[in-house]
Amino acid sequence: MKRRDIFDIWLKVGRKGRNNLIIEKILKNYDIEECNKPPRSLQMLISSLTARIQYKWEKYKQNKIRFLAENADWLEEEVLLPSEFLSMVPSCSGSTTPPTRHSGRPERPFEICHIKVKKRKLKELVTSKSQEELTLATQMKLVSSGKRDAANIVKEISLASPSRATKIKKARAAFTKPEPKLSPEAALGFLVDAKLSVEQYKILRKGAKAVNSNLYPAYYLVQEAKTKCYPPEDSIEVTDTYAEIKLQALLNLTSQRICEVQQDVIEQNSTSECSKKLRLISKWGCDGSSAQSRYKQRISGEGSEYSDEHMFSVSLVPLRLIQEDSNNIIWQNPRPNSTRFCRMIRFSYKKETKEVIKSEVNIIKTQISKLVPSQITIHGINLICSHDLVFTMVDGKICSTLSQYDSTQKCYICGKTPKKLNTDTTDAANEDMYSFGISPLHSWIRAYECLLHIAYKSDIKTWQARTKEDKESVASRKKHIQERFFAEMGLLVDMPKQSAGNTNDGNTARRFFRNSKLTADITGINLDLIKRFHVILEALSCKIEIDPEKFKTYAKETKKLYLVHYSWYYMPCSIHKILDHSKEIIETCVLPFGQLAEEAQEANNKEYRRNREYFSRKMSRINTNRDVLNRFLIVSDPLLSSKSTVQNRKRHALPSETIALLKAPNMREETSSTEEDE
Repeated sequence: MKRRDIFDIWLKVGRKGRNNLIIEKILKNYDIEECNKPPRSLQMLISSLTARIQYKWEKYKQNKIRFLAENADWLEEEVLLPSEFLSMVPSCSGSTTPPTRHSGRPERPFEICHIKVKKRKLKELVTSKSQEELTLATQMKLVSSGKRDAANIVKEISLASPSRATKIKKARAAFTKPEPKLSPEAALGFLVDAKLSVEQYKILRKGAKAVNSNLYPAYYLVQEAKTKCYPPEDSIEVTDTYAEIKLQALLNLTSQRICEVQQDVIEQNSTSECSKKLRLISKWGCDGSSAQSRYKQRISGEGSEYSDEHMFSVSLVPLRLIQEDSNNIIWQNPRPNSTRFCRMIRFSYKKETKEVIKSEVNIIKTQISKLVPSQITIHGINLICSHDLVFTMVDGKICSTLSQYDSTQKCYICGKTPKKLNTDTTDAANEDMYSFGISPLHSWIRAYECLLHIAYKSDIKTWQARTKEDKESVASRKKHIQERFFAEMGLLVDMPKQSAGNTNDGNTARRFFRNSKLTADITGINLDLIKRFHVILEALSCKIEIDPEKFKTYAKETKKLYLVHYSWYYMPCSIHKILDHSKEIIETCVLPFGQLAEEAQEANNKEYRRNREYFSRKMSRINTNRDVLNRFLIVSDPLLSSKSTVQNRKRHALPSETIALLKAPNMREETSSTEEDE
């Protein structure tokens, strides 16, 4: 009896009663009375055979045509009946002896066997045949089954180099690997890092789509991610002459986004109600800039005090998020002097005057006095975040304006005039002024300019050149020094710029002090004094806490050295503040000077110019100002900035003398916290 006969019966009858009907057919075929009980071996054989038919039937999706075509040879084979059953068959003259099989457990179909059983069954075949024979047999079987592509792949793998199979495997893995795709937040971060405009992003996405890549999401999804960076609409006010975000709304948004960055840390540490009370420490300040581009846009109700040639801005930078009960640090700003975390509060078309400074500062101080803790929810955890703002992003002009002394020539802390700055007399200090801190960037520039002016006047040895001969001597000496700096160090020293100001910036000052030997040779300044100034400036720029007593001693020794060599030149107020008031200022500040610096505020002036030119609409001033404000919110968003892929700037090793002034006991000399100014 053939397997095809059994399949026909199996197909006609339902699931119940199939095996019994097939057994009855076999008994009838061999003239065995139905009353006789069929042997168990026959029942097991039929059960195994029907299970195999069921497996193949499901494999070919119950398609009879495909089933018969693919299993034609198998169906034409005779069923090997057990010997126990054959012994029951009555002998008939002329009858053909049916095929026999051994009694015992029926053999399972090869397709449903475990991999170990399959290997054991094929072991003799593998050992007795060569690789070429097995490969060719596989190809022939695949071709006969209609699988020519599979046969060609087997042929290619067997005949090609050993690395060919590895390449095919990797290609298949790459094909089956899910296609990478940026999330809207990641795409927005990429757009900000690369400084792409909307049109540039769309062109980039179109180019990716041309090569069947869906890496970049549609821009409307990026726009939805942008809206998460904005505070509520009623907290934003924009006019022709200024744009402002309410301080409370900006701090609420900033603390919320920081908590989203550190949500894993918050979940681990928020075990009690006290641990859910947080405090965000931020620095804020203001600054003015001039020589901005004047746009062909009308200002409604324009007055003499408004001109887009000038810009006065107020901004803040979040520095540290801590738990109030334990002072555990939840989040620390990794780049406190970068514009990536500098949050614009307001900007206006005003020139930086004393009246404007006092007015703008009073506006922010009024809002600070009305601040309430922010309510934050992260993964079902309700947090309360209070705010501590320190006014340290300021320069000397702002400090003098807000003090009781109007002149920038006077020390705004003790009131000393230039002629008294070189003396050791102690005047009464205004302790309220200690909170302004020390500006590291301006300290670098003022110390650099101080030594330059000493070098210019080293021949006449007077603070001011009054006579014609003295002025000519100073001019000649200045020109000689400028030429040597440019020829030997590539520095443009004390050169006027076309727009405003001069070439004396933070980078020039740092190179001036870090190449102390060459600087001393060019200027003729005492080498030890240059090195000591460098040590002090590096300590002020460091983001690690300074030991006030050690710093005071070192500053006092530096002042003595200065007076020994250059007592004839009155030191600037910035240098006097460092050498005479540093201890008290260090003890007053809540964080190291390097974290409280004003570089971010200064660099924001350049960002304002770039954002206004490339990332704003020009049809009206209101639209321009709103787009600039939105751009500042996106670029400085803590969540996006924390995931920025922009590489850190090159860092320099701290001098060993600077490390000795720090409180950190195991500070590595290889690491420096000073950053290059943009």
